[in-house]
Formats: sequence, structure tokens, C-alpha cells
Amino acid sequence: LVSKVMIHLYPQDIADPFFAYCKQHADRFDRKWKRKNYLALQSYCKVSLQEREKQLTPEAQARITTRLQQYRAKAELSRNTRPQAWVPREKLPRPLTSSASAIRKLMRKAELMGISTDIFPVDTSDTSASVDGRRKHKQPALTADFVNYYL
Repeated sequence: LVSKVMIHLYPQDIADPFFAYCKQHADRFDRKWKRKNYLALQSYCKVSLQEREKQLTPEAQARITTRLQQYRAKAELSRNTRPQAWVPREKLPRPLTSSASAIRKLMRKAELMGISTDIFPVDTSDTSASVDGRRKHKQPALTADFVNYYL
């Protein structure tokens, strides 16, 4: 394939060398050969692992299974004692002041209307938005109180 030649001629030009081995760019026979080798290696590893387990002494095997059961019980206990995630019963409106884009648009509108926006403090370090580290995808809600206040 051309991609294999390009890898050998210009290795610095290719950001991801595995790009040439995706299904779209690899040769069909080459793919079959690599898959066959991978499956053979996987089965060899599985058989060798089973052989190693057979070579363990019964005391070592008992110790391993005891430890495994302890960790499984510990994981199950931690999974059961974890508090349930809070889910709101109904959709809650998002405050307009929590939307940076809405505030920017309102400030721009105020500038176009001729209102001085210098009196409003510009806070670039919004700590409340980065507390949980997740983005809020809800649109800001225009509540009736907010609209009545400005009308």
C-alpha cells in the first residue's frame, strides 16, 4: 500500500503511525494475517495463564481465592453504601446570572442602548461555575419575576 511506503519514507509527516492500519487503509489479506496472529497470541496467553494456575500449590490458590473474596466483598460494600445521586424531580430554571453568554449579550445590548456599563463589575473568576467541574447545558430561564422587573 501507498500508506506503508509513506510511513517508511516520511515517518515524521505522519502524526499517528497506526493510521495506516485501520480497516479502511489496510490490505484485506494483511488484515486477515494480523487478526489470525492476534487470536493465536491471545489463545496462547490464555493457555499459559491456565497452566500457571495449575502449577500453584493448593495453599497459594486458597490464599488467592480468599483475598479475591475479601476484595469482592469490600467492593460490594462500598458500592452499596455509596449515597444515591441527587436528581431533581422537575426541571429547575437556570438563573440568568449563571449564563456568561446571556450576561455578555445583555451588556452588549446596554452598550448599544447608550447605558454606561462601567458601573457593573466584571468578574472573570467565577468560582460557582467551576465548583462541580461540569458544564451546564440548560438554557437560562426567563422567569415571570425577571421579565416583570424589567418591564
